[in-house]
Amino acid sequence: MKEYNILNNYLIFQKLHINSIGINYRAGEIEGKVAKNHKILTEVYPFFYKNENVWKRIKILLQGINRSKISNLYSPEEIIEDKDKAILIFPHLSGNYFEKILEDSERKNISINFDLAFSIIISIADLIETGSSIVISGEKSFHGFLTPDNIIIDYDGNIYLKNYGIFPHIQKQDDIFKEMEMKYGSWLAPEFIRREKLTPQSDIYHLGYILYRILTGSYFSYSSEENFETKFSNISFNIEIPSAEIDFLTKIINFFKKTLDPNPSNRFSSITEFKNYISDFFKIDELSSVTFNLSYFMNSIYSEEIEKEEETLKKELSYTIQEKKEKKEKKIKPLKEDSELVESILSGLDEKEKSKSKLPYIIIGIIAIAIVAVVLYLNNQKVQKQLIDIEAKAKQETLLKQKADEQKEKENQKIRDAEEQKRQELTNQLNELQSKVKKTEEEKRKFAAKQKELKQLEEKKNKEYNDFFNLAKTNLDNNEFGKALENIKSARQLDDTDDLNVLEEQVKTKQTEFLGKEKIKKDKEIQKKKEEEIANMIKKNQPIPLESVTQKPVKREAPEPVFPRAIQKKYKGQSFIVNSNILINENGNIDKVKVQKNAPNDLKLTIFSTLTSWKYKPAKWKKKNVKVWVKVTNKISF
Repeated sequence: MKEYNILNNYLIFQKLHINSIGINYRAGEIEGKVAKNHKILTEVYPFFYKNENVWKRIKILLQGINRSKISNLYSPEEIIEDKDKAILIFPHLSGNYFEKILEDSERKNISINFDLAFSIIISIADLIETGSSIVISGEKSFHGFLTPDNIIIDYDGNIYLKNYGIFPHIQKQDDIFKEMEMKYGSWLAPEFIRREKLTPQSDIYHLGYILYRILTGSYFSYSSEENFETKFSNISFNIEIPSAEIDFLTKIINFFKKTLDPNPSNRFSSITEFKNYISDFFKIDELSSVTFNLSYFMNSIYSEEIEKEEETLKKELSYTIQEKKEKKEKKIKPLKEDSELVESILSGLDEKEKSKSKLPYIIIGIIAIAIVAVVLYLNNQKVQKQLIDIEAKAKQETLLKQKADEQKEKENQKIRDAEEQKRQELTNQLNELQSKVKKTEEEKRKFAAKQKELKQLEEKKNKEYNDFFNLAKTNLDNNEFGKALENIKSARQLDDTDDLNVLEEQVKTKQTEFLGKEKIKKDKEIQKKKEEEIANMIKKNQPIPLESVTQKPVKREAPEPVFPRAIQKKYKGQSFIVNSNILINENGNIDKVKVQKNAPNDLKLTIFSTLTSWKYKPAKWKKKNVKVWVKVTNKISF
């Protein structure tokens, strides 16, 4: 019989996945010689636990989230620790973390459709918005580190967020930064990589990143050398999107620009604005039944695994602990919750007792509130049951409609197949009749009738083909590229001709040209705005950027600095490279000089006076002399 390790009062059954805070195990809470129920144990990474200040903050935050009683913020019920390790005890969930779900869906070729993708993102955003009711240090909380292993979906379609609100309060630790960069790479928000403060817009970035991952099937990446504005010009999608119209594609691209911008201030300002954009521009039909649809999706992927897991869970709970194992049990001291510390980060969750003399009244008040809560709970349960019944009925009607549509399509396909089969049979029969040397008048009549019937079927097929072909051409003329490609596909099912291939190439070419023109138009607008800004700077007698000039300044007189003998003697045998910035005015004279701070003071004065005497042929912008800052370098050896 397989034997399991024991940790405190838990049997360790199986190692699961890892996430941003530690390694996860499925375990069972021991009662007598068996495990009475399952739990999820997380062994905290040493670089968290060994850092006393960081670990103290993590404990307080985890306890605070648990006290909030927000059910879908997945938090530990208990924390146990000793000098070697810390363990978080979570309630058991049967499901998977989000990145594994995406990988399994791709492996099994069961894709997330467009509506379900947005429904999932909206549901996660709702959880973050609910979590913001928790107040930490006087500010609304946010997740801050929404990597896919912190998102869990169970087999019933419920979404949970793990490690909520921890990272915004431990981000100053360089060793933690390095560990997270090694583990997550491009999943991280740009501000995290730049060692900047995490903000609520960090959650906006992760929501956009997750949706980009679903829709395109790839991971988003961006470097400072790239032009972010043109980053999405060649975007392609891994799943079918509702429309290939340019307006619809533009809305998707703008959505990604407002979520994935490396500058947090350029993203959506709040979760509310994020959700409003989706509501305004994308009609998502599955929002009201996302749990049902997500449950259906999960069961489509994991139907076999669910049965095996249920069987495994039963076997684990039937395991009997051997006597020798009980002797090896290792005890870790449970962590006693510091309620005052937890209270200090939460606002509005629990009120403290103000005086012992008020205790009886408080108890009476609590009992009254409990009675009212029970009544409200029962009523709410009734209402919730009605809502669930309504939603189930609506979903059932939708499924029936889908099945009816599928059945209708199957029947139509049967008709088409039957017609094709009949056409083939007629062709064969016609060939047989033609092969006969002697034909009776009856045979000639039958031959003519079948020939006519065959011609009618061919004419019907050709008419349908021509209708689809002409529709596709009309779509192309109206820049309706998505509809054009759909009609080409329908026509190809009837007859795969060279004309269809030519038309399809024309659609794709024009679509590419259309998108290119939009880009050129936008680039011209940006260039015009840039020139207006430069003209305004010149009008205000301000220096313009050196890279904007049409003709750079040219040295006319640039003597090298001459130092007194005392300075030459002082620095004999030494060399210096001194960088300076000089402001060259419209006449080619030097208006200002900024010598770098790390140069010796007795050298800076001579360098300053020398650079002030330099003469230039001034810079030009559109044939007009302009002011510019120029960086110069003096190499000095004594």
